[in-house]
Amino acid sequence: MGRFSLVPIILTAFSIIFYGNIYIALCALSLSLQSALFLDGLINYFLLAEIFFATLSVYSIHRLIGLKKIKKNGLNERFIIIQKQQKLLLCFSIFAAAAALLFFFYLNFNTRLALILSALPSLGYIMPLLGNKRLRDIPYLKIFLIAAVWSFVTVFLPWLESGRAISGLLFLLILERATFVFAITIPFDIRDMEIEKNLGVNTIPSAIGIKKSLILSVSILTVWAISVFLIYPYIFALTMMVVFVISIFLVLGTAQQRPDYYYTAFLDGTLLLYGVLGSLSIIFGNL
Repeated sequence: MGRFSLVPIILTAFSIIFYGNIYIALCALSLSLQSALFLDGLINYFLLAEIFFATLSVYSIHRLIGLKKIKKNGLNERFIIIQKQQKLLLCFSIFAAAAALLFFFYLNFNTRLALILSALPSLGYIMPLLGNKRLRDIPYLKIFLIAAVWSFVTVFLPWLESGRAISGLLFLLILERATFVFAITIPFDIRDMEIEKNLGVNTIPSAIGIKKSLILSVSILTVWAISVFLIYPYIFALTMMVVFVISIFLVLGTAQQRPDYYYTAFLDGTLLLYGVLGSLSIIFGNL
């Protein structure tokens, strides 16, 4: 009788978490939690659930649609894994969309309206609304769109739900969050250079090269780190320097070819690290 091994089960579980988009949904949830704690210290669980399930649904649909496009040009390591999870992704997208719809009605009117507005570019990113083109297929737009949507969802929605009036602080917080997301998304464009080339989509790395793209990413991360000290309390800013150092290390690591888990687990993980460490620093800083 063969020996029982947990390794295949663990690998399958990690594959589902990372490529089933549960991980990226947790990243969105953690950043939203950090924003809510910073704004008023109150946690709206309905909003956090809405953001988690909406992110899970959107990313799952995106993977399914992206898989169909990539099949024409051959599948790489990442899409081979995604192909094996097509049925699971479909289930996730349907279940998560239903859950997001349920929690949608527990939010205040302004938040619901903002969610609808944020859904438009999100749908345009994954579905061909402009003829045969998605918004992500427009040259150089993808990375700006990702930064804008993530900052809108994880900063603006918690701000609205807190009932605060629009102020200059809101725009500073949105810009700070968008700066961080933009910086760590550049390496993903480096990873996807060949795929985007086959799809006829120009990106920043294809225009200026890998080395200059990495310099740009590190420079933007440095600007982000400075902005954190200008916006947040000192303890929070010091905590974020852990995220800064780790993010720089991971970004520079993409100068060499890396397995896809490097991007999906570690680079995306900087979003989760930001949200978790930021939330903890606020909680313990208020004790």
